[in-house]
Amino acid sequence: MPFSYLKTGIMLLVGLSLLFTLTIGACAGPAVEEKPTINIAEGNWTSSLIVARIFDLIISEQLGYRTTRTYAYGPIAWAGMDKGEFDLAPEIWYPARRGEIQPFLDKGTAELAGEIFGGAGSFLVVPKYVIEGDPERGIEPMAPDLKTIPDLKKYWQLFENPENPGKGEIVGGEVGWVNASSWIILGYDLPFYMSNQSEAIMMARTIAAAKRGEPILVAWWSPHIIWSQVDLIKLESVDPDRTGEIDWDKDPYPLKTGTAEYTVYKVVRPGLAEKAPDVYRLVQNLSLTEEEINDLTYRVDVGKEEMDVVVQDWISKNQSRIDQWLR
Repeated sequence: MPFSYLKTGIMLLVGLSLLFTLTIGACAGPAVEEKPTINIAEGNWTSSLIVARIFDLIISEQLGYRTTRTYAYGPIAWAGMDKGEFDLAPEIWYPARRGEIQPFLDKGTAELAGEIFGGAGSFLVVPKYVIEGDPERGIEPMAPDLKTIPDLKKYWQLFENPENPGKGEIVGGEVGWVNASSWIILGYDLPFYMSNQSEAIMMARTIAAAKRGEPILVAWWSPHIIWSQVDLIKLESVDPDRTGEIDWDKDPYPLKTGTAEYTVYKVVRPGLAEKAPDVYRLVQNLSLTEEEINDLTYRVDVGKEEMDVVVQDWISKNQSRIDQWLR
């Protein structure tokens, strides 16, 4: 081949190579900055695990962040936020756990980010048919004007246990559990006693009584799967100056109030607002109803459905709400 032809061919190849490089560079545009990883602290109880997965799937699949989920019980999570190791946590029960998080709230390394679900706490409850009856089953109202805790004085015999006669029975939790019922009995001078039962026995007795249409008075808490199995009514306090929210460090005993109610907040590291403002906005906005969290918990704990399947199903049915939270 003559040298001139060879030289021309080499120049042509160099030109094409340069043109290809410039074209690819123009199409690629500026480098896209990689999003940071969002670190989620989760508890080891079902409601916390469910909410953590809801956050996880929305943040990773709809906002495009990498995520981690790490079991970190309360104080560990708040200390981790202080060090920048965690960005959010699904739940803190307030004011019951105020003491453990307050130093970090005061320091500004943790922030309460709105209520995650309502209705949390423990309550004195009866099946709905006790108050309203059940015409379909031929059950007449047994305590038609039972509304408040002091109203129980009129109906103590309805809840009398033949094995321990003379007073009405409040079916309560195990010895050592935080439960206001005993103090409320004294505060209102109620002719009742509290029987300490395991959670399994409490559930068995509540469900059995509901199937038979019999009266039962139980100290149940929420969220709990029992609310998706039996239609229960919470008894109210009568003191207009008191709510059911009990601060165990400050409130006097005995108690003239309802049983302990709490606000369950999400917790977020304030630095997340700069690190990932769309995720910070989601944490502030996301919330579920009491019914939703109880139903989701029921599907996992009783229905034995895979948690991720349950969460994906909930997300698919609530995308319009999620879209609002992300705006």
